[in-house]
Amino acid sequence: IIVPKTTTSIGNNAFFNCCGITEFNIPEGVSKISNYTFGNCSNLRDITIPGTVETIGEYAFSNCTGLESVSLSQGIKTIESYAFKGCTALKNVELSSGLEKINNYAFCHCSSITRVVIPDSVTSIGDYAFLSCNLNDVCFDENSQLTSIGKQAFLYCMFASITIPSSVTHIGAKAFGRLFSSTFDVTLLNNTACWELSNSNDESAEHINVNNYTATQLGNMFVGNKHEYEWNAREHAYGEWYVTDEPTCISTGTKRSECSKCGYHQTLNIPATGVHDY
Repeated sequence: IIVPKTTTSIGNNAFFNCCGITEFNIPEGVSKISNYTFGNCSNLRDITIPGTVETIGEYAFSNCTGLESVSLSQGIKTIESYAFKGCTALKNVELSSGLEKINNYAFCHCSSITRVVIPDSVTSIGDYAFLSCNLNDVCFDENSQLTSIGKQAFLYCMFASITIPSSVTHIGAKAFGRLFSSTFDVTLLNNTACWELSNSNDESAEHINVNNYTATQLGNMFVGNKHEYEWNAREHAYGEWYVTDEPTCISTGTKRSECSKCGYHQTLNIPATGVHDY
């Protein structure tokens, strides 16, 4: 297939389910690869993405099970949700400088990827972005601007340890955890980063260590841990208290305060007034 050089965009579903395509050269000038453009092109093995492309749409290359390598040009700022979901043969992914967002499920179930380098320009990694990839290594560039790692973003990958950049302020529930191992080590460079709580009974990781704190100390912040929240090393940003249940003369009330970073809340009892109005 030859696409004219005057083309500026490729629309939704343009080549969806075209199993006869084995290679495709996107011409310079195209700024967006739209939703489902190459979805289910199971024999697509080689794709050239020019520097003019800024966005890769949702499901753009989903289930391209023959795609083995992709190099993203420096113009790309956003990889939308499910863009490469289920590309099971994909081994090499080069994320370029200038990329800002890797959205939800972007590379989930890409079971042949073993290593990924996150450029310093990336500010957010969405929920389930690399779920169930066979990643042995995840590296963050120096001077990383990453602030958020979504829930289950790297769950069921194969690496045994990770260092989280100091720029990160929010980590979603069950963001990490290995499928075939009981140990996992996290180095968290930002001591005030909030980690969402998880009430899951998933036991894929029996022992998780963060900055030398054990899973028992950490409580239910991590996969497979059922203990109560006990870890105070990561400070929450609690707001003002507000009354959720007014006390009466004989019954206690309650008040609540929530963390503005992760939504975790604390609750305290308000003593009964003890004053009757006869």
